[in-house]
Amino acid sequence: MSSLSHKFNREALSRPYDSEHSWGETYGDHKKHLEFSVAQFQELQEYANEIDMPLTASAMDIVHLRVIDTYAQMFPHAHIGYSGHELGIHITIAAVARGARVVERHLTLNKTWKGSDHACSLEPHDLRELVTAIRCVEAALGSPLKAFQPSEDPCHSKLGKTLVAARPIKAGQKLQEDDLVAKVAEPRGIAAYRLESLVGGYLNRDVELDESVMEADVL
Repeated sequence: MSSLSHKFNREALSRPYDSEHSWGETYGDHKKHLEFSVAQFQELQEYANEIDMPLTASAMDIVHLRVIDTYAQMFPHAHIGYSGHELGIHITIAAVARGARVVERHLTLNKTWKGSDHACSLEPHDLRELVTAIRCVEAALGSPLKAFQPSEDPCHSKLGKTLVAARPIKAGQKLQEDDLVAKVAEPRGIAAYRLESLVGGYLNRDVELDESVMEADVL
């Protein structure tokens, strides 16, 4: 609900409003037709209280999704949300990926109905698509900590990288970083992520070009 006299002067409210979306002869009549009454908002507030749901309003603005980061820093204990009035669902999905915990979109049964809000609203099939996409994004966001997951084991067993000799390496030769390279190899040897720990060390046997470096080879 908004107080029209606080937002518009008399001239603005009385100007003719000739538009395909108009609900009155003047802009004031048009806005009055669209606004809830005080009694209607009180009823809505009471119902929201009954089901323990916050009731709020959103401001019109240009999309700046990076402000979600700013709000998250300013209000670290709050659930930051996104109220979308754009065409389609992609920006709303991006807002969730950016950190929005709550999203709000208008719903309609027909985007071609009278009223500019219908065009940027979602029809039922759009809403289903949006919810499905959001759930997928939420699952993909995962954890801020990167850790090996059991579901990755089949792929890792098949394509996990092993350190192999980038050139022939002699026993007792001090290892340099460019002596080793990561490849999918047989037999599976020392994991590629351990490269730095081997630099400066020594092997106890000669290793041929492209041969896997095994645990037993390291002094």
